[in-house]
Amino acid sequence: MKSFPSLLVCTATILGVGAAFNSLLAEERAFPAKFPIRQVVVVIRHGEDAKSRVAPDKDGGPNDWLSAGWKEVSNYNGVMSWPSYTHHFFLIGPDGEAGPEGDTNIKVVAHGLSGDWQKDGISGKVEGKVQGEKQALTLGKSLDGFLDSHNFARIGRAITMDPRRDNEVQNDPTPNPFDTLWPYLHDKPNVELYLVKLKNNDPVDLPDGIKNLIDAESEKVLPSVGSSIICWTGEGLSGTDGVLARLYKKYNIATDEDAFAKGGYSKGQIGKCYNVFIFYWGDGKGVVEKGIFDCEAENPWKFE
Repeated sequence: MKSFPSLLVCTATILGVGAAFNSLLAEERAFPAKFPIRQVVVVIRHGEDAKSRVAPDKDGGPNDWLSAGWKEVSNYNGVMSWPSYTHHFFLIGPDGEAGPEGDTNIKVVAHGLSGDWQKDGISGKVEGKVQGEKQALTLGKSLDGFLDSHNFARIGRAITMDPRRDNEVQNDPTPNPFDTLWPYLHDKPNVELYLVKLKNNDPVDLPDGIKNLIDAESEKVLPSVGSSIICWTGEGLSGTDGVLARLYKKYNIATDEDAFAKGGYSKGQIGKCYNVFIFYWGDGKGVVEKGIFDCEAENPWKFE
């Protein structure tokens, strides 16, 4: 893989991009300060899962963790706040209705990203896989620098699944998409956080709440200032009804018409906190840049 500045782009004229347009994009990458800052939509799947989650009511909470890094992003004014994180948010109902805003208490059901905290008797080791906590922590530390270096606006809106439980008998929603963004969000109170509720906590059935944000003719997926990042499950990102297919359509980007139906963007082909999709308008044309986020690399952001 090559570093981001020499990437190939996919545009609305994906089968025949003009040389002038390619030249323009190459120049933007080489001399980003000459060009206006772009609003982009960054899409990424959540980080690697633990074999089982640490839950505050049965595992002793953070006392069972060995990850100093995660404890740092779970502090609020120097006090461990997990499982209740503090950040203003906007609630989007599963049918697209706007819920209450202003509440800052986001109580996650559990912690489900893999990490050094896993040990025999709690969750077991996940062998041969990058730790989900390391992915999330590296994403949090590197995202602003990556955006700045390519003249992309910093994140003004984060969109992810609501990790909270409505009641004590409800099935647990997965906390991992929210947790993947938390190291980035924890010290950025001005980023608009949109929590989208699932339908019956079903990660496969993409809720109308996020469909409406993407599909709306008036711009809703992007904030008035800044870029957006969407973190979701593989099931919700993939398929003909998924987040990616909808963004391709929104940005008028041509694909093989059966690409999604044939599994071109199936759950298994979108690595956890690994494959990255960045959508924006370039010279009046929709552009998607596809690459990887490798938290083990010195430069974690690499594109084709």
